[in-house]
Amino acid sequence: MNHQQRQLLCLSEGVRVFLCEQNIPQGSTIALRAMDPMSLFAWIWGIARHQCTAVLLSDRDPDDVIMHRCTQVGATHVFSHTPAPAIPSSRHQADFDRIAVILFTSGSTNQPKAVAHSLHTLFASAQASNRNISLSKEDRWLQSLALWHIGGLAIAFRTLLAGATWIPRNKKQSLGEQIQSDNITHISVVSTQLYRLLQESNMDLSCLKGVLVGGGPIPNELITQASHLPVHTTYGMTELGSQLCTTPPEAPAETLQTAGYPLQGWDIRISTSGEICARGTPLFLGYFKNGSLHLPFDQDGFFHTGDQGIIDDQGRLVVLGRCDQMFISGGENIHPEEIERCLCDLPDVEAALVLAIDHHEYGKRPVALIKGSVSLSTIQEHLLTQLPRFKHPDQFRVWPQDLPTQKPKRSLAQKYFAQAPLMK
Repeated sequence: MNHQQRQLLCLSEGVRVFLCEQNIPQGSTIALRAMDPMSLFAWIWGIARHQCTAVLLSDRDPDDVIMHRCTQVGATHVFSHTPAPAIPSSRHQADFDRIAVILFTSGSTNQPKAVAHSLHTLFASAQASNRNISLSKEDRWLQSLALWHIGGLAIAFRTLLAGATWIPRNKKQSLGEQIQSDNITHISVVSTQLYRLLQESNMDLSCLKGVLVGGGPIPNELITQASHLPVHTTYGMTELGSQLCTTPPEAPAETLQTAGYPLQGWDIRISTSGEICARGTPLFLGYFKNGSLHLPFDQDGFFHTGDQGIIDDQGRLVVLGRCDQMFISGGENIHPEEIERCLCDLPDVEAALVLAIDHHEYGKRPVALIKGSVSLSTIQEHLLTQLPRFKHPDQFRVWPQDLPTQKPKRSLAQKYFAQAPLMK
């Protein structure tokens, strides 16, 4: 056991003792927000050892959204910036099969879903990843993604399982600067982060052994530009505990343009409608709602991802896109309908339509067409209290006269958008 693992166990014991002292009963659902990565993971582990469930909340969401999500899962307590003393570990063990962690994801219905994982599913995911991307006790994985995302949480479980060192992100440094100064061997990034890293052309990145790139579509041009790095492309989602398919080490360029091969423990099939379906040991337990689990699996135990794809003749997964209207911007899921509903909450907005346009750095970005007498400043002020900034449209344009307001076709709106005047 390395120093970081011993520290985690002592901190998690401090959390467990604190929960006992606060008379929080076993079986409670406890929400966590605004903690540094080590503290947050210690809280997750301490909560599990107290036989409770941790709910991970985004620091980006407004308070009203946080309250709604706590109500949705029945969270009885919310802790943030709450340190716990390091106490020598006791024999209190966590139940690996009960719900340990709940993470939120928008899903294909545009409504936040509470995804329930056990320690068993999360460690199964970590084990599968470590078999594909070698991770040893001498390695150092940078916490380059937020822990309230499955991609960030998975980093902590992988390093814990391998005995590797888990390095918190230093926001005072660029990604390249920290990789170089902290001798980072592994990173997980979305395509936007990879794009920014490649702009740091003066950085020596030879210490890197693995660069896991996921969180949405990855432009082929970006993969070509990163050919000097040990890149692994991947496909996964919150419900899948992170990775479903990933490319192997030293994969050729042709393979890096796919999502790679199924990892250990996964069974994949493509439905008759072309939807990617999966079952396996890292699969989530279900969606948590009103105090109980809802099981969205078919009669054979497969989860339908909402993504379309094919398995090519080499056995690699090729993801074709969402079955619904969702798009991904800088690794974040964006649902046009969610933003449209928010815009239409304003009394002077008669209609709103959100579209996706190409962006050189983020892949896609939202833009909006607005019909009504509302001012641009009113819209911007409203969005600040309702949605995280990455969901705010980059442009607002006046609704074209020839575009119907009742059930407008997005394909038609895309043609009108460029000619529509900007709002003021």
